[in-house]
Amino acid sequence: MKWLRKNMTRVVLEPMGIDVYFTTDRAVMEKAREKIGVEPSTQGPHDGIATEIVNDETGFYLILIGVYNGSIGTLAHECAHAVFNAFSRANMNGDYDQKCMQEHFCYQHGRLCALLEKAWREGVGK
Repeated sequence: MKWLRKNMTRVVLEPMGIDVYFTTDRAVMEKAREKIGVEPSTQGPHDGIATEIVNDETGFYLILIGVYNGSIGTLAHECAHAVFNAFSRANMNGDYDQKCMQEHFCYQHGRLCALLEKAWREGVGK
């Protein structure tokens, strides 16, 4: 975890308390996966990724986000995946047609995008 904190931007999704780590560098993402003990990504070339790292036996859980194409749209897209994953982990699997669930999602998504936008603009990991 020390390596992640040194080489990636960390934010916490509240109130769930879920750690999210962000980078704009593919090599940093792959090194992070290696440090955690997760296989390299098999998705091939992509503009971005949001990956859950889960160990249900120990309770270990975090989300890694990578944005590689310099697009704010990709950042927003990957943040949406991260929020859906966090909601699922927190058993917040409500009906997204309900205004209440939409509001919860939108607030979390907006907050995560705002927290990561500065790091994205600075090109974390480059």
